[in-house]
Amino acid sequence: MKKIFFCTYMCLAFNTLFSQNPEDILTNLNFPTSLTIIGDDLYFSQIDGSINKIDITESNPNISSVATGFSTILALANDGSSLYITENGAGEISSYNLNDSSSSTLINNLSDPRGLGVYQNKLYYAEWLNGTISEINISSPSSPNTIISSSLGYTPILINGSKLYYSSHFENNISVIDLAQPNPVPSVVVSVPSNLFGLAMIGDELFFSQESGKVSKIDVTENSPAIEDVITDLGSNNPYGMVSSGDDLYVALSTTGKIIRYSTNNNLSTTEFESTDNVLVYPNPVNNKLIIESSDTISKVIVINQIGQRVITSNTSEINLSTLENGFYMLIIHNEFGSITKKIFKN
Repeated sequence: MKKIFFCTYMCLAFNTLFSQNPEDILTNLNFPTSLTIIGDDLYFSQIDGSINKIDITESNPNISSVATGFSTILALANDGSSLYITENGAGEISSYNLNDSSSSTLINNLSDPRGLGVYQNKLYYAEWLNGTISEINISSPSSPNTIISSSLGYTPILINGSKLYYSSHFENNISVIDLAQPNPVPSVVVSVPSNLFGLAMIGDELFFSQESGKVSKIDVTENSPAIEDVITDLGSNNPYGMVSSGDDLYVALSTTGKIIRYSTNNNLSTTEFESTDNVLVYPNPVNNKLIIESSDTISKVIVINQIGQRVITSNTSEINLSTLENGFYMLIIHNEFGSITKKIFKN
């Protein structure tokens, strides 16, 4: 009887896990617009010109103030030590040094600057009213070079490796150029049904947020990629900036003042590991410290509670569960080949 109850209970928990995706990680924000990731820190801007950050490994992250006083931020980018900021209201792009908290204007007199990206000490930016995408040298930003020119307004930019993906609000397509080429030629990747606000990449999948209230994706390795909707019913003009970290996609929902997290790794099967017997989790039941042993290197462990919320994210094989309430939990254990799940009970 106990075994039947346990199996039924855990099946319900698995179903709840799926229904909880995506999940709110921040609420009650002031029109969040753009996102960027450095390590475990998610930086986000709000319409009031402020930049804040959270630690995405925390189950209930605290918001830390980074900087204030900017003018209508619509895009953020980083090179690991500095943030780059489009000040749409001022027609400027600024830099903010995270080491000494100093800021400076890189370039001004821009026509409605929007998308941003960094590649090999160069900053790429889109101007909506000019219909251009240009590059500047971060060390000497006085001489911009226009690489794409059109009469249409470009908004999101995503740089993945040497590839720069971009979209126009009026062309309704996503195009790409290779920045490693001396004279890059644009090519259309896919036509899209509505205007886009954000782009993000996970593996070979390109995600994009649409004005129609959807987040969709394509496989960029396909010649004629099919569009698959992954998040729907977010509301008109709602999903704005996006960024990825590992298997997770973060989306700013501007009009509802939220940032959500969508896990793209919903395959909880054990086939990716050589054998589930290669992974040992003990003690189980557990009081405080949980130990994971595996013949493969563990890259990440996610602890999910009974209502599908991520309560702990760790990259170590020893996890402190002392702060969790008693009850059943699921572990999603990742390595370079894939992931498996394990069930545990916390005493």
